[in-house]
Amino acid sequence: MNGSRSINWNMTSTNSLDESTFSTEVTVFPLIVGFLTCVIILISNLLVLIVLICQPEIRKNYRIEFILWLCLSDIVVGISGLLFVCNFLIKGLSKNTHYCSLMYYFIAAGIGQSLAQTFLICIDRHMAVVANVRYKLFNKKYRYIVIFGTWVFIHTYVGTLVAVFMRTDYITYCSAKSFPYSKLFLTAINVLFLSLLLAIPCLYISTMISFRNRSKRTHNYPNVILSVVNSAPSSQSTQNIAHFLEKNKIRHKYEKHVLVTTGLIVVVFLLLNGPFLFIIIFLEGNDFIAVQRSTRILISLMTFLNSAVNPMLYAWRIRKVRQIFIKFICRCKTNETQQY
Repeated sequence: MNGSRSINWNMTSTNSLDESTFSTEVTVFPLIVGFLTCVIILISNLLVLIVLICQPEIRKNYRIEFILWLCLSDIVVGISGLLFVCNFLIKGLSKNTHYCSLMYYFIAAGIGQSLAQTFLICIDRHMAVVANVRYKLFNKKYRYIVIFGTWVFIHTYVGTLVAVFMRTDYITYCSAKSFPYSKLFLTAINVLFLSLLLAIPCLYISTMISFRNRSKRTHNYPNVILSVVNSAPSSQSTQNIAHFLEKNKIRHKYEKHVLVTTGLIVVVFLLLNGPFLFIIIFLEGNDFIAVQRSTRILISLMTFLNSAVNPMLYAWRIRKVRQIFIKFICRCKTNETQQY
């Protein structure tokens, strides 16, 4: 074992007698990294969730519904990561069909929900830029209905696929290919997940183009109003127009800030989740390529890392969330100082 600690985990196939006597060794280091990443995912997203729910000022000034449910999706990904790590560490779990099915349910549901929520965030920004009137009518009640409906759909879809296709009496190791109908499961997953994966960047790019075109059309608009201001006879009309200009400038700055935040979420998601969805689920799942075990572990860790990075993006880009985090950390330090 080259002098390093490792854990034996049966990765063999039931289709070959020679393969059934072969096992691979997984070093402890990636398991420790995976475990710590999942713990960070759960703690950070639970903290963001508490902040978003318990702070009425944030709920009043920010449209945080999609981010709130994205936190819940990341929590599901964190739970799936813990199940994935325990599958290596606890003897016997890798041969338990129910545990393996449950692990694949959490992995698929967590990633699928993250995909759906990221897509909904892009739709929310697209409506704000392209159809602002409809966007204002799209109040909180309707947004929660759409979000909750998407949540129910994803979990029902994945749960049905797991219940129908990920069933067998015995497996020699926990892998999708150990189940006889795994290809049908992966095909159904790919149809939905890859469609969303392709739609997310297309929708965001379309929104960015519309935003830039609108900015160009209104670039000379303030100059036109200023000429009207200079020729206006009353001071009251001058003040009203100046107030309108300032309000329009603030709104444009806010929309740009939110659009950049959405872009960061989309880019990070595509960079960290894209390889898993395209290489592992689509290419390897359909036997187009064979991926080495070390590469598969690295890509899986990247997927979990995305859910750990998201809370950092929220704290960085949303000022109120950042302020509450700073107050929380300072309060913890103050309490520790008082104890001593």
